[in-house]
Amino acid sequence: MPDWCANRIRITVPACLQADLEAWVSGAEYPYYKRAINQSIRLFIAVVAGWLKPAIEMYYLPYPALTANGWTEPSEAALALVRGSPYLGEMRGLIKPAVTLSTKCYRTTGIAGLTWDAPWAPPVEPVMEALSGRWGCTIDHWFSDAGSDFCSYRRYEEGVW
Repeated sequence: MPDWCANRIRITVPACLQADLEAWVSGAEYPYYKRAINQSIRLFIAVVAGWLKPAIEMYYLPYPALTANGWTEPSEAALALVRGSPYLGEMRGLIKPAVTLSTKCYRTTGIAGLTWDAPWAPPVEPVMEALSGRWGCTIDHWFSDAGSDFCSYRRYEEGVW
């Protein structure tokens, strides 16, 4: 864990979308993106680590290590992973069907019961690009970590970095 870190995001959105964006960011309005993203990341890590395996033989072209641990006998958890696999690696976590499926898969697989220790990291570019594209806005993102001696800035405009 870093000694000190900072993460500042400024979102500039058209005035007509201000209230909707604030409700969405706070989690008061669907899709509750914070939960969906965290659950998807944890599922991904659990599969790569071999804690969870699909119930059928699969090959995941965008990231072969995801299915490198093979498959297992059908179980409720393994079948839930197979049902959720079409959404892995895509920025579908920001739409209602994917969030619903992600949550169902997350609960069914039992991943929620694992202990997680996550170091600080800035949001990845595809997430920020998707947010700025979804809301047609500009996102200015500053982040730094004194413990690792780095800082940076990114600007995303309507889905483009």
